[in-house]
Amino acid sequence: FTAGAGLPDLPPATLLSSDDEAVFGFNKNCHGWRVGEGAGAVALMSYDRAVKESRRVYALIRAAAASDGIALDKENQNDSSWLPSAPLLDDVRSCCRAALEEARITPEQVGYLEAFASGNDALDGIEIAGSVQAYRSPVQDLSTVLGGVQGNTGYLGASSGLASLIRAAVCIYQRILPAAPGWSGPKLPALWRCSPFYVPQESRTWFSTSNSPESAGYGRTAGVNILGRNGSFAHLILSEPDGQPEPTNQALVNSGFYLIPLSASGPDELVQQLDRLKQALSGPVDLKDLSARKYAEIQANECQPYALAVVGHDPDEICREIDYALNAVPSAFEKGTDWQTPLGSYFTPRPAGQIGGVALVYPGAFNSYPGVGKDLFYLFPDLHRHSANITTDLGRVIHERMLYPRSLTGLSKDEMTALEAKLLADPIAMLISGTTMAILYTHILLEIFKVQPAAAFGYSLGENSMMYATGVWGQGDGASDRLAESDTFRSRLAGPQQAIREYWGISEENHANGQPLWSNYLVMST
Repeated sequence: FTAGAGLPDLPPATLLSSDDEAVFGFNKNCHGWRVGEGAGAVALMSYDRAVKESRRVYALIRAAAASDGIALDKENQNDSSWLPSAPLLDDVRSCCRAALEEARITPEQVGYLEAFASGNDALDGIEIAGSVQAYRSPVQDLSTVLGGVQGNTGYLGASSGLASLIRAAVCIYQRILPAAPGWSGPKLPALWRCSPFYVPQESRTWFSTSNSPESAGYGRTAGVNILGRNGSFAHLILSEPDGQPEPTNQALVNSGFYLIPLSASGPDELVQQLDRLKQALSGPVDLKDLSARKYAEIQANECQPYALAVVGHDPDEICREIDYALNAVPSAFEKGTDWQTPLGSYFTPRPAGQIGGVALVYPGAFNSYPGVGKDLFYLFPDLHRHSANITTDLGRVIHERMLYPRSLTGLSKDEMTALEAKLLADPIAMLISGTTMAILYTHILLEIFKVQPAAAFGYSLGENSMMYATGVWGQGDGASDRLAESDTFRSRLAGPQQAIREYWGISEENHANGQPLWSNYLVMST
């Protein structure tokens, strides 16, 4: 299926622009249409055929439900009829419920809802109310991310539904929950009572629970709202297929930030390499190709004793970094000191790689904070496969709701501070999430950057991280469950700190009154 969109000439009264160039239609500051255009295509076939032909499968359509709307009178259409008519509230609600029932899942199992989110208050009000009523659950919980591709593209006319389908499928395939552009809070707040939806301010990893009992075996699941011009409405349920190869992700390659490595036998040759690199940047150049070629060259000359890395976003910036290096490298050799720039270019005249081994050090386990590792899975998709060997529910194990907080409104600085304090006050969450992050970072070092450590050691409970990260221990679900149930970090060493109270003969009354057992002070003097 293919479709393209471009707006016809419409009167200014019809095209009510939002304040921002890109803004999610449900945003409280968005009250109109935004012009959009584009084209898309979808290849649709049976799952059995796709598997037989070894096709890449982005998503499976598990269920669909639709309402008919009303017939359009072509003779009496005006310019505004190019825009969709509002569906009935009951149609939105009943189609969502019917699709969920056909897919045999509950609303909280849907991790992402791709909304139409036009920006027009009348249409948005009906879509919001119907979606909230269909997706709310008896236990109020923020379980489903809400987003809409037209916040990025603008209104796409007849192509809108196809664009929404494509985006939901790609999110499932890339295992990403997308951020909503320009989000500051929801419009029509009265309609969001008991809503299960939240809107992330930054795109985040979509953790799977495919092996848990509540997942129905579907893994990541998305819903898609589609509105038609004649007031029709449709709701689709998509899920990820089983047994697909790891998705390719070119995020690092296409990030627009380039690292160009150079190697040499001494200072003179290194300066020559920098001069040649600067000359290569004087004309038209493909930085991605240049970076790849230089990386291949340095791999072919691993015996060279010295290496230098230059980084930058564009030729001009990289040339400035080269000029800094040309001035600094001779002095670095003379003084025996390292050189680096705020941007990240680096050189050392005392490389340790050929005269010693690498030791991995795992410090105290309580090192987590909100947002830690938020881009890891996007940049290194293989981590999904690796983490599946350790736990069946990574999101639960790392306490993803504490590391990546959920909210329908934008979180203020004070709210983020309170959330961080809540995480710090939970030693079990800190310990397990910190250990898990150590496992993931170690995998990146060993399997992707090919670092070969000669030794590893840990301290202050970092030894737990070391044992799991280096493969000595495995299957962390049992250990994390036992730790969560144990009184060791719930009440003996943390919380009321019963162990030290018993040893010192202190009652728990002051803990009940919120008084700390001791206080820490930093005394500074000159």
